Amino acid sequence: MGKAYLFVVVDRTSKFVPSQLYRKAQRERAAEFLENVQQQLRYQVHTVLTDNDAQFAKRPGKEAYKPHRFNGICHRFGIENRLARTLHP
Repeated sequence: MGKAYLFVVVDRTSKFVPSQLYRKAQRERAAEFLENVQQQLRYQVHTVLTDNDAQFAKRPGKEAYKPHRFNGICHRFGIENRLARTLHP
């Protein structure tokens, strides 16, 4: 059936673990997933920790002219997006 990509959130406060499978790990899917999770929770998320993949962050030195949708969702909800160290997911 091919590959599937799993987006997962682990809420350290409530232990709520929403997840969603997608056929492709695209920026739009990551932003959509974050937006859906924020709507499911009854309180404000203040920080997310993501890896450095293109779905979650601009690549250093590139794409300066493009807004990044995931960062836009974080900004809209007042969420700080912290990036994990490279090769340490």
